[in-house]
Amino acid sequence: ASACRLCVEDMSSGERYGVVVFGATGTTGAVCASYLHEKFSPSGIAWAIAGRNRQKLEQLREKISRESKTDCKCAIIIAD
Repeated sequence: ASACRLCVEDMSSGERYGVVVFGATGTTGAVCASYLHEKFSPSGIAWAIAGRNRQKLEQLREKISRESKTDCKCAIIIAD
């Protein structure tokens, strides 16, 4: 059971996330994703980045890891 009272559920995997950044590969979405990584990584809150292009989302996750020098473990959701 999830501790999250209001969650977003990935219908393809059944996973639940406290926060999902849709349009994460855009300028504002990328800034939000970096911020969430900084704030949520220590807390263990499950969150995800979402968009239409898996390759761009993976590149964003790698960039966040590289810039923060910590492994970004956010999930990736393909929204199509």
